[in-house]
Amino acid sequence: MVEPVILSLIFLLIGIQAAEYLIFDQWIFAAILFIFSLLVRFVVVGGMLHNIFGYSSRFSWPSVSIITWSGMKGTMSVALLLSIEAAAGSQADIIISLSFAAIVLSLIVQSIGEYPLTKKLENKS
Repeated sequence: MVEPVILSLIFLLIGIQAAEYLIFDQWIFAAILFIFSLLVRFVVVGGMLHNIFGYSSRFSWPSVSIITWSGMKGTMSVALLLSIEAAAGSQADIIISLSFAAIVLSLIVQSIGEYPLTKKLENKS
């Protein structure tokens, strides 16, 4: 019970902090970065599972897809962004804006799509 409350407070504070950075005109570039980060995560997760465990029935490509889609919710990224903001000031505004936008896309798109993807790939794994 404590963990969801703390996570809710953290994301509320993140939302307050990120609101000023989310008003910018580079959303298409942020979406491209989001898609690229998903592809990189897919390759890394698939490569790690293949190298460590080999191709087995337990770690199939549908499983890699679900693991890829369910990750990247942004808490570590936000911590790093806030440290960049503290160190660089206004010089890193576009990087911070793009990163916050990619995090918001991750939270919204992946959260909405996780259940349908799991149901679709459930039969394949």
